[in-house]
Amino acid sequence: MTQRPAKREIEFDLLSNAVDSLHHAIDHVAPLGEEAVAKDYKQAILAVAHAVELLLKERLQREHPALIWRNVETRRYWYVDHLHYGQASHLEVFDARGLHVGESNLEGTVDASKLDREKTIDL
Repeated sequence: MTQRPAKREIEFDLLSNAVDSLHHAIDHVAPLGEEAVAKDYKQAILAVAHAVELLLKERLQREHPALIWRNVETRRYWYVDHLHYGQASHLEVFDARGLHVGESNLEGTVDASKLDREKTIDL
């Protein structure tokens, strides 16, 4: 029986994660040895949107770190996702290691099905 290698924690700060998402977008627009198809363009657009969101969050964290706050009881970090308004308004929620755990409505109910493993915060 073969053994699995030990799990390694992979950590990206906001800026590194944004750059990685941009590289991911480029890979979809210009796949090596292949011609891009419609689904590649869709994935590239999603990756660029993710990179822009992370870059804005990095700037926000540098300028206004108080806008990211920690719940002492749950050891979770919360911030308002300013890219969504009205009914789509929500908070992004991260665990004590800075890993995304989901989104919360404005009442504080966390929806773990919205977990995005590519989202992290640098603590």
